[in-house]
Amino acid sequence: MSLIKIKTKGNIIKYKFMNFTLLKAIINDSYKRYYIFNLPIYSKFDFLSLERKIDRLHQYGRYIPAYILAQKIHNEVFPKYRNCNKGKDMVLLASGPTLDYFESIKNAVYLGVNDSFKAGKAELDYLFAQDYRKPQQELYDNYKGNNCRKFYGIHYYQIIAQSYADKVGAERYVFIDPYEAQPYWHFAPDISVLPLSACESVVHPAVQFALWTAPKRLYLVGCDSSKKGHSKALARSSSGLNLDRLIEDWKLLKKHAEELYPNTEIISVNPVGLKGLFHDVYTESYLAEHPEIDRSNIEILKVE
Repeated sequence: MSLIKIKTKGNIIKYKFMNFTLLKAIINDSYKRYYIFNLPIYSKFDFLSLERKIDRLHQYGRYIPAYILAQKIHNEVFPKYRNCNKGKDMVLLASGPTLDYFESIKNAVYLGVNDSFKAGKAELDYLFAQDYRKPQQELYDNYKGNNCRKFYGIHYYQIIAQSYADKVGAERYVFIDPYEAQPYWHFAPDISVLPLSACESVVHPAVQFALWTAPKRLYLVGCDSSKKGHSKALARSSSGLNLDRLIEDWKLLKKHAEELYPNTEIISVNPVGLKGLFHDVYTESYLAEHPEIDRSNIEILKVE
């Protein structure tokens, strides 16, 4: 259901959507003719400018199925989770190096992304996965956690097959890159009908879901936003993130949360790239290995 550019014999260029020709150009050495909806237009018309706009429409058109699919899938998946963690503490476990220093918070709800559960910091209640390749595939499928509810992502070029999701009873969610799709929002105001935004990371869809469940406090763990790689427990190299864009996305997400979810406090545990953006706290184990941090001006995470 995307816009297709077709070049045929006789130097004819067509832009088609669902077998319907939106724009056609016939260009020869002796003449140029242009048609919109099969209606002729003058050759003086700025076709190149229009073609550039159509090319952009072609880019955005790739996401039309995502919006349609999200409206169907998300309306079946997310309403039942709305406000389900109201008044609770929720912890999001990502895969940055500071994950290794986290000290579990009692009675919290745990949400992990990809294989962050390998660090063994907590039994997950929820798991969001987008990087579904071996050996991660078997790890996700076999993980039990605290009766963990799994969410497997769908993207136009990165799709976890429905058969895999069915095998483990995983929920589905649709995610987009807002920089490519350019919707009127950067983070969806209603995830029950709109796609989630994945801005360089699976963490952002997970945060959007967490906010939707309305916890009192949301702790961000391992969300380093740095070039220092991943947790030692995960034993993998850095993924080469665009840090400038990633941090800008976090700023937009903060604004989104303040506007739509003002009753949830976001707390960054052992912050690195996100230092100063949210409410910052530190663990004793992290401070023990970072004596350069002035303990007199920071807050220690209380785990009791």
